[in-house]
Amino acid sequence: MIGALCNKEAVTAEQMAEKMASRGYEESDYEVALQAAVEIGWAEVDYRPDIFRLSRQGKELYEQTERVTNEYFYVPWSVLVQDEIDELYELLTKLRDELSNYRKSKIPGDSHS
Repeated sequence: MIGALCNKEAVTAEQMAEKMASRGYEESDYEVALQAAVEIGWAEVDYRPDIFRLSRQGKELYEQTERVTNEYFYVPWSVLVQDEIDELYELLTKLRDELSNYRKSKIPGDSHS
């Protein structure tokens, strides 16, 4: 949610629910989360009561989180040589495709079942 706020000047709960529909949350869930973010100082109400933007504290938190993510997640991958990166990419692509096929086979009424 903080990332969604960071990527725009201001957003509504409805916009968040639409853009992140794959996450399975309703607009009301985002409304609650946005209100909580306002209460703890990470977000603030913009020019209308249903529009929110990151506060200065929220922006600082987002930037700090990005730095820590880079440090803990991306740096360890830097030891891989190109052949290992290529192999990992191929394996991850295969995993994604297999998971997608599996998911499609489990959807009721799907012709692939």
